[in-house]
Amino acid sequence: MAPIDHTGPGHPDVHLTLAEMQPDGGALFQTWTVCGCSIGRLRTILGQPHQESMQTLETLRATGSAVKDIPGVIHHGEGL
Repeated sequence: MAPIDHTGPGHPDVHLTLAEMQPDGGALFQTWTVCGCSIGRLRTILGQPHQESMQTLETLRATGSAVKDIPGVIHHGEGL
C-alpha cells in the first residue's frame, strides 16, 4: 500500500491531547499534531471517551485570555 499524502483538502491538522494522571494527584498533559484523516480510526480503536467537552472559538479565546492574564499559571516546559 502506498503511503498517504497528508497534505491538502481532507487532511487538516488535529491536536491529540493525552492527560496522564500522576500518583501525587497531578497530571501530565501531552499534545501531538496528527492528520485529521486518522481521527476516525483513532476513535474506533480508543472507543467511547470517558470525558468530552467542546468550546466555541469565542469561549476558547476568552478562556485562554483569562488564563494568560493570571501571573504564574502557565509554565512552558519548566521541569521537563
